[in-house]
Amino acid sequence: MKRCVTAVPLALYGAATRRASQRILPPISFAPEDHRAHGDCHAEWWYFTSVLSTPGRHAPLGVEVTFFRIRTLLTTVVVHVAVTDVEKGEYVGTGVLLPVYPRALRSTGPVLRFPGGRLDVSADGIFAVSAHAHGTGVQLTCRGGHLVAQAPGGVQEMANRPGDASYYFSLPDMATEGVVERAGERLPVSGVTWHDHQWGDFRVTGLKWDWFSLRFDEEQLYIMLFNFDQDGAAVSSGTVTLQGRTLQVARVEVRARDEVRTQTGIAYPVAWDITAWTDGQREEPLFTAHVTPQLRGQFVSSLVMPDYWEGLCVVRAQIASPIDVGGGMVLEPKVLDGSAYVELTGYEH
Repeated sequence: MKRCVTAVPLALYGAATRRASQRILPPISFAPEDHRAHGDCHAEWWYFTSVLSTPGRHAPLGVEVTFFRIRTLLTTVVVHVAVTDVEKGEYVGTGVLLPVYPRALRSTGPVLRFPGGRLDVSADGIFAVSAHAHGTGVQLTCRGGHLVAQAPGGVQEMANRPGDASYYFSLPDMATEGVVERAGERLPVSGVTWHDHQWGDFRVTGLKWDWFSLRFDEEQLYIMLFNFDQDGAAVSSGTVTLQGRTLQVARVEVRARDEVRTQTGIAYPVAWDITAWTDGQREEPLFTAHVTPQLRGQFVSSLVMPDYWEGLCVVRAQIASPIDVGGGMVLEPKVLDGSAYVELTGYEH
């Protein structure tokens, strides 16, 4: 039943983007107004994945708030909210569906507004993130951070064909404070948020997507890694950002040591060994990393969108050789411990 329901919006999206996804995207220079909605594209989302602490807890809270805007015959908005409570060993994922988004996309005021929440961004780049559904609520203020283009000119290739690309920019190190509400508790929180903003007309049918954000706050080191598989044609890429200086990753290999299965029968790989290179011909990797989920069952389900696994993890990385990101920024070989968020999409096929 779930697959039948999601097949309809996917088919509509595929029809709407059939020609648009073949147009080459020109590179851009990110401007403050690009934090807002791009009404001429068919798919756009704002991701906020946070690693937070709260008084009285020794283990972190993981928070994901995602705003999806999809334009086919109409504009639809889907909001996902998920909280990983490591100390209690609990995970909750919920959301809001607006099949028809009635509000105009404006250059001022809230980026998105809906019953139970809103997304705002000020002229100086401070985000106010608010979402509440089914007893779980998140209110965060996120500020600062280094802007990272997730590919040259911000154009991230999604598949091995011209035009299947998106604009993709990140703020991986936003200082964050706010409140998380769940299970009758109201928890003050603070920490760091990784924010992604992606928009375009790329194909989603047949798209398998592995996304890793590796976070080493003490070193101001943030690593984004992608693996896309569109109908068997694989693309991998990523970035290494050290104190605001960025180096492109050319190749990524991921191997899972385990798997977890949902009640609907979808199997997701978990506990990953990752190796990354800057040059596809270089034998010695930039680094290796071992990523382990804090909780195994961090599943996100939606009525109209494909299900996916997304959750808070821990990471241990071995820097194999000096990483020179330019501007005098060099990361020497060492072992680093940090946090991570991982997303796995397209495994229901």
